[in-house]
Amino acid sequence: MLGPTALVKQGAFDADLMNQINAYVAGLVGSTLGLAAPEGYDTSKFVSLLVNGAIPIGPPLVPAIYQINKAGVLADTLAAPVAGNANDDGKVIYIVSNTANAHTVTATGLFQSGSAAVNLATFAAFAGAGMNLMALNGKWVVLGSVGVTFT
Repeated sequence: MLGPTALVKQGAFDADLMNQINAYVAGLVGSTLGLAAPEGYDTSKFVSLLVNGAIPIGPPLVPAIYQINKAGVLADTLAAPVAGNANDDGKVIYIVSNTANAHTVTATGLFQSGSAAVNLATFAAFAGAGMNLMALNGKWVVLGSVGVTFT
């Protein structure tokens, strides 16, 4: 049986396969696999959050990255996506802190965090704390979070 080293020796693959492998490897950037953004997500939409108030999600809900750039603590609210609306359901937003403050996002009764904690998201006082949320049937499903506590 051939080991992994034998598989990459010249002549182990036909020319077409080697060309495909070389094209794929040449397409890698910075040693990453180039993961695609979620479907329907426009990576050009970055929204800077600088003042307390409401996070501007729409309507219609537009997937975006919300960057908390306020120098002090940000205290924002997040409205519900439209319940049962195919235009909102499944859309993902990202909220991430770029500053070292204990920011809060209030969405009373709207966070589906996998626990009874559904009202308030408090960010750790470190840049990089954040959460990924998906709109589903009028709620925000917490897909993931880093340094965020829900209460």
